[in-house]
Amino acid sequence: MLHDDPPFVLSVFSFNPAINNFLSLLLTVLNAILIQNLNLRFNILRKRSLLPFLIFLFLMAGWYPLHFIWELHLALSIFILAFYYFFDMYRQPAAVEQAFMGSFLIAVASLFLPPLLWMVPVVWINFLQMRAFTLRTFLASILGILSPWILYAGGYFVFQDNFDFNKLIFSRFFDGGKYDFSSFQSIDLIYFVSLAAVLLISIVYIYMNFQQDSISTRSKLNMIIIQMLFLLGISIFHASVFYCFLPFAVFFYVLLLSHPFSTRENNFFSILFLVFCLLNVAFVLFKIIA
Repeated sequence: MLHDDPPFVLSVFSFNPAINNFLSLLLTVLNAILIQNLNLRFNILRKRSLLPFLIFLFLMAGWYPLHFIWELHLALSIFILAFYYFFDMYRQPAAVEQAFMGSFLIAVASLFLPPLLWMVPVVWINFLQMRAFTLRTFLASILGILSPWILYAGGYFVFQDNFDFNKLIFSRFFDGGKYDFSSFQSIDLIYFVSLAAVLLISIVYIYMNFQQDSISTRSKLNMIIIQMLFLLGISIFHASVFYCFLPFAVFFYVLLLSHPFSTRENNFFSILFLVFCLLNVAFVLFKIIA
């Protein structure tokens, strides 16, 4: 499933598999806590629930190949922190600090996975949705994006003898490779299609009951949905390393799933949640047995 040359620009340390696994475990727990706290701080769900925390751990535990790529989990931690700033911009046209810091953190995360920078134009669209788009916030966002890359390029120029700017940056943003889907088993396709079906049902429910959420929550849900769809589009154009985008997709996925699952308004979503759990358990067991 994994690619021999992950598109990381910044990979500081190289550890043995056991240490990589341990670091990934610690960062996964940290990310689950960050997602849970993000939900509690900005009231994304209508009711208080531990579901974002539990579903995130549930999904990440079952995706064994990602356990050894600690850089992805660290990048996800930084990526999640960016949304603490973006969500805090609601109806704040003077939120220059939030625009700068959110964009800065996405740029730092993109040092590990450069295609994440393609998410920034969608963030600017979300500024409009959050009623926080002004020339000042736009310029602050651009400065936030440029700062980490200028610092990194400067350090690279100073400490590296052969400065290849194309290899350093541009080649990482445009991946023309194709993923060999023949390595997928039927169970993999069934599993991911089933997850997509559960997500689609959740999004339909969210929009059918949109008026029950506050205006602020609606803006955040719209932002999450748009960001996830755009992220999936980016992963298609970087198909050879699509697995690198999975942890970031899970971040958005668990918030969208937790929204209907936490309402407990009818038995349908209780049954769907049980099916979701059984699906993941069956997938993990099949992988262990196979």
